[in-house]
Amino acid sequence: MSSPTVYPYIIAITNALQTGLALQWPIQCYANLESVTIQGTPQVSLVMEETVVRDVIGRGRTISTLRMDQTLTILVILRNASDQSVTNTLLLDLGEWQANILHLLCRDVLMSGGPLKIIDLPKPEAIAGGAIAGRVRLGLQFAFEAE
Repeated sequence: MSSPTVYPYIIAITNALQTGLALQWPIQCYANLESVTIQGTPQVSLVMEETVVRDVIGRGRTISTLRMDQTLTILVILRNASDQSVTNTLLLDLGEWQANILHLLCRDVLMSGGPLKIIDLPKPEAIAGGAIAGRVRLGLQFAFEAE
């Protein structure tokens, strides 16, 4: 995919998740995990990570294309005030949300052998007050046309 931006998949991923998950709040994109604010739960957010230039293609002394690898995280935050210890109830709910996200990505966004891939699902984190945060990390590949 050739792109006029260095964040080419934000719209496709947010649209697929917003529509497929029927979220009450819009999906927000953040520059890093530290800047994420809880608007309400359930909340799904995108967090941009590192972008690495994998290959430089040029014509003579001019660079025409940069092939990039990018990582982004889909963050899910759930809250259940009756589960202050973040036990089975919230873990099972998080597992269902992450499964739904994976289903949507595999059905609507990811292509077999394509430029997007699922990297991992890091360990969930408990948040004080009966909340949990889980992540799905994606790896992306795209070409940025310098001309």
